[in-house]
Amino acid sequence: DKEASALQAKAGALNGEASDARRDAASVQSAIDDASKARAAASEADREMTSLQDRIEEAEKNVAGLRSDEKKHARTLSRLSGLSYDKAAHDLLRERLSEMEKTRETVISLRSTTKAMPATASGIQKLAGEIAAQKTKIAKTRKAIEKIAYDSSAHSSARSDYESLGAEHNAATVAIASLEGDAKAIETRLVEAHKNLESEQKRARKIRRMEKEIEILAKLKAVMAAFKDDLTSRIRPALGSRASALLRRMTGGRYPVVELDADYGITIESDGERFRTARFSGGEQDLASLCLRIAVSQELSDRAGSEGPSFIVLDEVFGSQDSERRDSILKALSAISDEFRQIILITHIEDVKDALPYALHVREDKHGSPSISVEGRPPGGAWP
Repeated sequence: DKEASALQAKAGALNGEASDARRDAASVQSAIDDASKARAAASEADREMTSLQDRIEEAEKNVAGLRSDEKKHARTLSRLSGLSYDKAAHDLLRERLSEMEKTRETVISLRSTTKAMPATASGIQKLAGEIAAQKTKIAKTRKAIEKIAYDSSAHSSARSDYESLGAEHNAATVAIASLEGDAKAIETRLVEAHKNLESEQKRARKIRRMEKEIEILAKLKAVMAAFKDDLTSRIRPALGSRASALLRRMTGGRYPVVELDADYGITIESDGERFRTARFSGGEQDLASLCLRIAVSQELSDRAGSEGPSFIVLDEVFGSQDSERRDSILKALSAISDEFRQIILITHIEDVKDALPYALHVREDKHGSPSISVEGRPPGGAWP
């Protein structure tokens, strides 16, 4: 334990010495850094000192040169201090100097000309040789011309023929240009003709198609006309039969038979004779028309084969009928209610609603807007 305590004490002392050494090392490193900075600053100062020294030396040289110039000017002034100035003599000397400069320029020009004289002489000799050669060629050409037999009349005739041929050539050129223009125009017309031919061919094909369609439509028209005639011949008796049954029921057997002609004009039997509707009163005519309209609706409904709910709307069919006839119409409509599940009557006659199970009253309020109220009457009961 004692040795361990001693060793621990020694370790603590060593740690303290190590800490002091680290602090000393840090201090030394800081001093080294400061020294490096100071060294760098000293180097920069040395460079600046050297630059300033160079500038000082250059300035001293300039000062020495200025002092030398000053001495020269002083000597010049000392020499000139004893001289006197004569303006006339100065002007005379200036004129002589100008004349001497002109003479100098002339001498320089003459010197350049003198230097160029050998080359000029050589050029003159060369030109003389070329002139001699040209004279020789001219002499040869004259001899050759003398050998040619020249006839002025033949030359004039040939020139005249040449000019005539030139005129004919120009005329032919103009004619060719005109023919080329005509050819281009003809080519253009041919192209247009081809286009028109193609267009006409298209129109002809279209006309043939339309003719076939017209032929088909004509056949269809004939078939439809025949079908219409057949349908008319078959449906007209059926319509007459239905309208007769309705009119007989609505008139209590007074008018038992209704017949239709080819134009669906109505003929009514009365007292064993048959008459056109013009013989009857307006109410009877309206009643016959109503029976025919209901018959048409019944026939259409049967031919359509519809099994769902169907309805019929009758607008103001009671206006020309008396009360007895109105009752007959309502009874007839009630009898066909099994064919038309819904029968709607539009009327302004209040008495009609007593025979109906429902009434829809349409009224306008003070603003002109329509309002509808529905009233229902129980079977055998009165209206609420």
